[in-house]
Amino acid sequence: ITREDMCVIIARCLKVEDEVEMTYKDIHEISDYAVDSVAVLTKLGVIHGNNGYFMPKNNATRAETSKVLYNILKEE
Repeated sequence: ITREDMCVIIARCLKVEDEVEMTYKDIHEISDYAVDSVAVLTKLGVIHGNNGYFMPKNNATRAETSKVLYNILKEE
C-alpha cells in the first residue's frame, strides 16, 4: 500500500475532512483523490514528511504505519 493510499484509508476511517494547504516539495506527485487526506492528516500531526518531501508513491513500511496509528491513538 502506498503512503498516499494509507492516508486516504485512515482519513476515511476517522471521517475527517478539511481544506488545508500543504508545503511538501513533492505535492504535485500526490494523486488528486489523496490530496485532502494527506493534508488533513498532516495538519493533525498524524503523518510527517521527510526533509520536506512526503513521497506519496512509496510503499508504507510497517514502522511508518505503526507510527501513524500510534499518533492517532495517543490523540484520543
